[in-house]
Amino acid sequence: MTLSGVAGRLFAPLGLTYIYAVVASLIVALTVTPALSLLLLPHHAKAHVPPVVRWTRGGYERLLRIIVGAPRVAIFFAAVLTIGRPRIAAAFRRNIFT
Repeated sequence: MTLSGVAGRLFAPLGLTYIYAVVASLIVALTVTPALSLLLLPHHAKAHVPPVVRWTRGGYERLLRIIVGAPRVAIFFAAVLTIGRPRIAAAFRRNIFT
């Protein structure tokens, strides 16, 4: 952990416990929950597609075809967003708190 002294000795176990709890929750969410839903939910349930999914599916599929067709462009935009994120956050803090 990054804290030292009394604060480190006080909060390090809490931080580790939080990390362990989140990891355990992730493991349960990925393993136990789907298994129990397969066992406990009825198998004859009919799949219902919500209207929002129907409306956005066409645009999403079109965007996905563009991204798969030009992966370098997608990587470039992802890099720009990742690199620019701290600068955007700093500018936001400067404008809000000053």
